[in-house]
Amino acid sequence: TRHIRAAPGPNQTAPILALTANAFAEDARHCIEAGMNEHLTKPIRKQVLEAAIGRYLEESAQEAGTEITPAPSATAQSSGRLDDETWKNLLQDLPVASVRKLVSTFLSNQPSELAAMPGDLAHGDLATLKRRAHSLKSAARLFGALELGDKAGELEQVALTAGADEIGSRIGDLARMMADIGAELGRLLSALTEAA
Repeated sequence: TRHIRAAPGPNQTAPILALTANAFAEDARHCIEAGMNEHLTKPIRKQVLEAAIGRYLEESAQEAGTEITPAPSATAQSSGRLDDETWKNLLQDLPVASVRKLVSTFLSNQPSELAAMPGDLAHGDLATLKRRAHSLKSAARLFGALELGDKAGELEQVALTAGADEIGSRIGDLARMMADIGAELGRLLSALTEAA
């Protein structure tokens, strides 16, 4: 952004919006100081992004004809393991086919990633273990598995410093939570398929 602002031409004043997982006030300050117009943090809601873009465009998202896909029937509601509001927002922000693909990918990839963590620990590959925990944290929060995401985030934070017993215990906790979340997402995936 600093390079763009320093270069000649219309890009000196072109709107630049940060979209980042770095959500601290200091991160926002750095972005604004660099010349960005706004600092948006993930997970981003469709209407928040549209509103931000709309502030710098003549047409609003509504005038451009953007449609929000309605949620499927009530059969696709969570039964408590997932945050209902997060799940509802996901269905509003993305086409049902995209949600199905995301859920299928999560159910295919994350259990195997989690199952590989004990091996990472046994071989002392803590950097890979930390990466897997970060991936699980982000993916879980996307679907509203907030507790699973928080626990994965805690493992990510201590992966390089905690003892093997503590890390092993945390991995075991995550595995049990993942089993519950996987079953819940599987049920929701079936409901989405039926609704489509």
